[in-house]
Amino acid sequence: MATGDPISGTKAALGLGDHRQRTLAIRRLRRHKAAVAGGCVLLISVISAVLAPQIAPYDPVAMDLSGALSPPSPAHLLGTDSFGRDILSRIIFGARVSLLIGITSVGWAALVGVPLGLVAGYFGGVIGNLLMRIVDALLSFPPILLAIAVSASMGGGQRTVVFALGLMYVPVFARLMRGSTLSLREEVFVMAAQSYGAPPPLIILRHILPNMVGIIVVQATIGFSSAIISEATLSFLGVGVPPPLPSWGRDLSDARGYLRDAWWLLVVPATTIVANVLGINFLGDGLRDALDPRMRTRE
Repeated sequence: MATGDPISGTKAALGLGDHRQRTLAIRRLRRHKAAVAGGCVLLISVISAVLAPQIAPYDPVAMDLSGALSPPSPAHLLGTDSFGRDILSRIIFGARVSLLIGITSVGWAALVGVPLGLVAGYFGGVIGNLLMRIVDALLSFPPILLAIAVSASMGGGQRTVVFALGLMYVPVFARLMRGSTLSLREEVFVMAAQSYGAPPPLIILRHILPNMVGIIVVQATIGFSSAIISEATLSFLGVGVPPPLPSWGRDLSDARGYLRDAWWLLVVPATTIVANVLGINFLGDGLRDALDPRMRTRE
């Protein structure tokens, strides 16, 4: 029979109550060069998005047809598009759209999917089976086709894209949390809490959920990068962010007719998307290694 405070057992299992464990995790993350580089890329994008009105050289929607399809020059560092809009300004303001949609869609997916998985995994039985059948129904649709169908049926727009992408990622979080909960509910510190007479909500919130922080963080980073690609896909297909709002995917769509005459229309937004997605994935890999309990054991 386990003795002592079961909450302490939870913290010990996760390492939350040990300053040394947190220090080691930060040190491992700092040693992960790819993760540091990815974090720097993401930081630049976040700063650009926050300070877009101050650092963008032009209005991203202001048209100047006399300067349409101008190549990169001192006046327009990344050139202009077919309407004479400055590409650099649109990339900077487009970071606001892409990052905001990525964060909010993954955020609401986690807020819905994590509780669903926790409840289904801990209680099981009829409740767990019913919740999982709902999740399985969502998973029966190809994710991007589900997002396209939802966004197109609701008329597009930022809020619609957020809802569609969040709906696409809810089953991912739910199934991941259910599997982890099924494993954790058999751990000694959980059974100790049950022997103390702790109610299920308290056990879930204080003993099971804290042990999933690392898993949730890593999955959120993966979902974040995937959401940026999905938003670009929806905007590229015309069911995402409506014009003339700047969007990396929308700019890619506008570049289709000028692939031979204006290479920068395609290269600039495509490079921006690739750099941010790779940066987020590298950061996610570093977080996974830093939060891996097996790494703590070896060290």
